[in-house]
Amino acid sequence: MVAFKDSRSVEIINGRAAMIGWMLALGAELSSQTSIGHQVFSEHSITLADGVVRTSTYAGTGFYMIVPVALVALFASLAPSMRNSSPNGLSEEPKAFGPFSPNAEMINGRA
Repeated sequence: MVAFKDSRSVEIINGRAAMIGWMLALGAELSSQTSIGHQVFSEHSITLADGVVRTSTYAGTGFYMIVPVALVALFASLAPSMRNSSPNGLSEEPKAFGPFSPNAEMINGRA
């Protein structure tokens, strides 16, 4: 499979998933005023009958979005190679389109 053939392809897919996830988390933070940390992990405090306060941490909604975002980035990255288009962006470097270049994508994916 072209996606896991070399480290460059894996890094590109990982970077794309990270960029998509970061923008979704930032958009959710701006729209709902919920920090990125609270999107991933939530806390709930319970006061027991004897006055003791227990706090539990559990996964928030953002935690469950990790797998769908990674799958979307993987399938979107594999689509050009499945259609046999050239260059496919993974095993062959794509052409630059304005400010969107393979170099910029690699740098932004690592940041």
